Amino acid sequence: MKAAQMTREDEIRSISQKYEMDKEKVRDILERGVRYADADKAALFACMTGKDIEEVLALRREEPWGRVQVRLGITGDRYDEKYFRHRARRLQRFYGVEETRAFNALKEGYPNHWIRLAYLLEVKMGKKMEEILTVKPEDLSQWILETRNPALKPK
Repeated sequence: MKAAQMTREDEIRSISQKYEMDKEKVRDILERGVRYADADKAALFACMTGKDIEEVLALRREEPWGRVQVRLGITGDRYDEKYFRHRARRLQRFYGVEETRAFNALKEGYPNHWIRLAYLLEVKMGKKMEEILTVKPEDLSQWILETRNPALKPK
């Protein structure tokens, strides 16, 4: 099944929300013909470096994204650190997860949606997010099998 195409307004909202950018600035960039994927990446790099998105886009006009990253100094461990910090701030802004806790979970390799769900369970049930995240996916699968609907055909 093909994913739904984002509208221009969806693209503007997405970049604006993720990177705390002015919607009109994002609209202007997209209306100048910058592809959504490029605008999104430029916004991420701008957010990670503190540079204006126009500076990042100017670099991109001359070089591929890999070179832009090198020129901005966001490679290797430095990239990971800044990217995790950005995502942790977003988890705090969007869902209320404390930034430090989100950062630590991200460093452990947990994806945003797992952190969000674990935090939601913490808020609703009182069990620490960090404990919830340690549950192994195979354990969850086993628990589901143990509580299988008896009306279904046996596996």
